[in-house]
Amino acid sequence: MQAAFLPTMPEDMLAVAQQALGPLQWYRCPNGHPCTVGECGQPMERSRCVDCGLEIGGHNHRPVAGFTAGNVQGDRTQTGHVLGDRAGGICQTC
Repeated sequence: MQAAFLPTMPEDMLAVAQQALGPLQWYRCPNGHPCTVGECGQPMERSRCVDCGLEIGGHNHRPVAGFTAGNVQGDRTQTGHVLGDRAGGICQTC
C-alpha cells in the first residue's frame, strides 16, 4: 500500500491551477507564494499577495523587489495516505 494512491491524499493544487489556467507566466512573491501575470507575462501594475500581503507585480515590465518568475514544477502529488502514524493502539501487523 505504500506505493498506492488513495482518494484521501490531497492533490497538488498548484499543478491543478496551472493546468486549468493555461499558458500564463507564473511568478512568486518574496515569500514564495505562487501567482500569475497575464497578457504579455510581464508585470505592469502592483498589487498585494493574497496569501501574505507583500507587494507583488511591477511597473513598465519591471518587477518589484523579490517578485520573481517561477518555473512550472509539474504535479507533486505524493503517493501514500494522510492518516498519520500507525502508532497509538492501531494493529501493528496491518
